[in-house]
Parts: sequence; structure tokens; C-alpha cells
Amino acid sequence: MIAGINVKDDLTGLYVLSWLMTRTGPDGPIRLVPGMSFYFFNVMNFRTFNRRFGYEAGNEYLCALADNLTAVFDTGIVARAGGDHFAVIATDLDKEAAIRKLEEFNAAMAEHDRGLKIHIKTGVYIADENDDDITVMLDRAKVACDLINGVYDRDIEVFDGEMKYKNDMKHYVIEHFEEAFEKDYITVYYQPVTRALTGRVCGFEALARWVDPVKGVISPGIFVDVMESVRVVHRLDSFIIDRVCQDIRGIIDSGLPCQPVSVNLSQLDFELCDITDVVFSTMKKYDIPENLIAIEITESAVASGMKKLDEKIREFRAHGLEVWIDDFGSGYSSFSNLQNHDFDTLKIDMGFVRGIGNNPKSEVIIASIVSMSKRLGLASLAEGVETEEQYEFLRRIGCGLIQGYFFGKPEPYENRVTKTSKVAVQPEEPSRRAYYDKICSVNLLSNNPHAIISDFDYQPFNSYNSLPILLIEVDWTDYTVSFLYINNAYRKFMESIGIRSTDEIESFFGPEARENMRKVYEEAENNPDEVLSFNVDLDEKTVIKCRIRFLARAGETCAYSFSARLKDS
Repeated sequence: MIAGINVKDDLTGLYVLSWLMTRTGPDGPIRLVPGMSFYFFNVMNFRTFNRRFGYEAGNEYLCALADNLTAVFDTGIVARAGGDHFAVIATDLDKEAAIRKLEEFNAAMAEHDRGLKIHIKTGVYIADENDDDITVMLDRAKVACDLINGVYDRDIEVFDGEMKYKNDMKHYVIEHFEEAFEKDYITVYYQPVTRALTGRVCGFEALARWVDPVKGVISPGIFVDVMESVRVVHRLDSFIIDRVCQDIRGIIDSGLPCQPVSVNLSQLDFELCDITDVVFSTMKKYDIPENLIAIEITESAVASGMKKLDEKIREFRAHGLEVWIDDFGSGYSSFSNLQNHDFDTLKIDMGFVRGIGNNPKSEVIIASIVSMSKRLGLASLAEGVETEEQYEFLRRIGCGLIQGYFFGKPEPYENRVTKTSKVAVQPEEPSRRAYYDKICSVNLLSNNPHAIISDFDYQPFNSYNSLPILLIEVDWTDYTVSFLYINNAYRKFMESIGIRSTDEIESFFGPEARENMRKVYEEAENNPDEVLSFNVDLDEKTVIKCRIRFLARAGETCAYSFSARLKDS
């Protein structure tokens, strides 16, 4: 002991690492020389070992560990970092030689685990000619060790260039995030959300972006994760909410049509602050209507079982805000999340979307999710859409909303209104949002497509419905009929009776049928809770059995679901 400071650990006789790190100069036990390697050890399940065999046995195990480290790294310096953590500093060992030493050490320690199969995780850092700080090098070994703490089948991890980059960026984010807020290096980008049925932009997702004058673009996968790890992510999300509300207010004041924006919340937001108060007070500050903000919560956050989170979900919805569950299908509790919580929109994880066109199982899963969401009263949104094939499949099965690079990348606020994507040429009129939401509630995969969300239709479905289905739109200003949706079964049905395209439908049946349909449309609207049935005589032997239901009205435009099949003789 030196001046009241422990130099050696009382139990193992090893150096105390905290003291050792203060003695790295030319006169201390550690001198910087070429070819140094650094090791950090973490004994997993050690608490279980103590509980099962007692603390005396635990101390014996730690002493055996110290002895084996000293024997294997006989020319190195071995230290105890505290508890079940140890460190070694060695010389003249390259990566291959270091791993051989560690395998020898692990084999020796297996004789002391008393059948419990204790895993000792080891992080390794091999110094290069540019390294000059022993503390930093040992910290890198610890970073590598921490990376595999939860990985069952890997006990050794060597710190590499990618880890160095992430570790350097972690420290940079921690040191500079306050400045990034103050100087607007962190800002909001907006990615369009498109109505699959019409191909028009009907909303945006707000995404945090950090464009740094020194580091350039810092990935959200880095700075968001870091801010969560140091428990300041609520500062980021509060900043984004304020900026989104400020941008929405700017659009409203300019007189331009404003689409709703969804913002992402972290699980930690519900622990570190009163997040509902943050959202409500910010909306009040900028006088933002409730229908222009939606809250996205990841499935993993919902699955955490936090009681406060469920209370906040109910509070958001009680105040008129939609709550969306993000990354659905990526976690372990997808269906229990839907059973135990109330949401408005279900965002399908992009991992399933990538399988469209090359993995039939993905298509069946997505179709099942879309159909289920409608039966539960939820809208469906598929994210990560990058190809026309993916878009057409999702539109065909009735997925309501689409998001991905095929429609537009995230862009800054100034591009949000002025620039359009290659598919969604025009924005959706905000006044028609409820109208299209009602149309999109039709379950196009059900054997009863005329049932809407409130009917809770539990009929079986398949990915490609064999029932001929149309979604019809009637503009009453000039009695123009158009078709929002037509499935493959209806196209085949038309071909079977001699109609080559939807353009020929009215001419095929003639003006009398057109006037008769006017009465049918009017009757359907007058009886919105009923499905009307009627027959059309094609000839003396052929009768078409039709069913129609009124869905919604927007001004002079009405929408209907329609199905048809040949009547059995």
C-alpha cells in the first residue's frame, strides 16, 4: 500500500488496475513499447456461481483465474479491475498468438467451473505504431469485451477498425451533441408516406439527421444509439418534436396544404421525462391540430412491458393523436402487443418487404398482417419499399400506406413541399384523408370484402382473392365513374363475359344499365350500413350476381365496394 492506496489486490495479489493506470510513465511498471497487446476479461454467470457454491468457492475461483492468467501471460502484467473483471497487458504477441494464449487460458479455467460452464468473455486490442495512450488502448479491449457479453457462442473478440470508428464516434457524439443542438447540426428530414391506392403523398415521417462540419453525416444508427446508452435520448426527441411543430406551423401560415407527420419516440422517453407533456405543450406552443401529429413507438419498446408506457399510449390517443406501432414483426411479442395495447396504425417491418418477389413466405406473412390489421381496426403501412414489384404487390393486397426510397428519400424541410417523388406526383388533399382512410379499410383479401373495419369480419382469406372485386369512385358533378382498384379475379371475370378492359364496361352494358346503376349508387348511399344485392341479366341464360356497399363521400365524390360473379344456374 502506498499512502493509503492499494497497489495489490488483497484477494488475488494482482495489481489493482486503477492504481496501475496511474503508473504508465518510464518509472512505472508499464512502459509503452512496440508490439503491446491489451486484454479485458469479464466472468459471466459469476453471481450464479456464488449463490450455488458460496462466496468462499467464488473467491477460490477468482484466485485460480488470477493464477492461470499469470501463468499463461508469464511475461505480461496482470491486474484486477474489480469484482469479476481482470486485465492483462502483454508484449510480443500478434493476433494469432494472443488467441492461442486465450484458448490455453480458457481450457485451464474449465477445470474450476464445477460443471456450471462459466464463460469468460475477453476483449483484445493489438496496438499499432500510432498508439500512444495506454488507457485508451485498454479501453478498446474493454469495448471489444462488452460487445460479446450477451453473445453465447463467442468468448473472444478482437477490437478492429470498425469498432475503432464506432468507439471514436461514440465519444464524439457525447462531447458534441449539445453543440449540435445549438448550431442546428442535428435537424429533421422528412420521408413521404404514400397512399398505395392513389399513389399520392398523404403524410411524412420525421427522422433525425446529424450533418457535422467535422465528421460529415453521422448515421442515426450511431448517434441515436449513443444518446440512448448515455440516457439523453429524450433531449433529442424533444428537440425533434419542437422542430416538427415549428415546421408544420410554417406550412400552415404559408397557406399550403399540410400533411400529418409521425415522430419516433424511444422507450427511454417514457422513463426520463413526461413525454406526453412535452408533446402536448409543444403542440400548444405552435398551435398544432391533433390530427397533424402521430406518435411512433417501436415494437421492442412496447414489448418491454413498462406500465407507464401503456398509460401514455392511452393518454396520447385520448387527446386525439394517433399511435403507431413500428417495426411490427421484428420482435418476440408481436401479437401480444396487439392484444394488450390499442394502436391506430401497424408498420410492417421492412425485413418482410424485402422478400417480396423472391420469398413467397414473406408475401403470405405480409398479406396475413394486412388482413389481420383491418380486422383489428388498424391501418397498415409497409416501410422499406424500393421497387415497383413491391409496390404493386402491396397495393394489390390492400396495404393502405407505403413508405420507402421508391417514393422518396428523407429530405430537409425546404424540399418537403416543393419537391415530389417519381411515383407520388401530387399530394393528397388533406380534406380527403378520412375519405380515403375509409376506402382503405376494405379488406380486399376477405371473402366478404364489403365488410369494413367496424364489422370485424373474421372470414378466411388468401393472398390473391378469387372473388372479383372493384373499388368504384363516382363523381356526381357529371356522373363520371372511375375505378380505384380492380383485382385480377375481376379482370378474368370481365374476360369471361367478353369485356377486355374497364373502359368498355359502360358501353358493354349500354345506357339503360348506366341509369340503373345511378339508382343503385344512390340507394347504397342511403343505406350505408347495408350490402345491396342485385342481378344483371347478360342474356337469357347468363345472370351476373352483384353486391355493392357505400363506403364514403368527399364533396361530390362517393366511393363504393363492388363484387360480381356469375349466378349458379
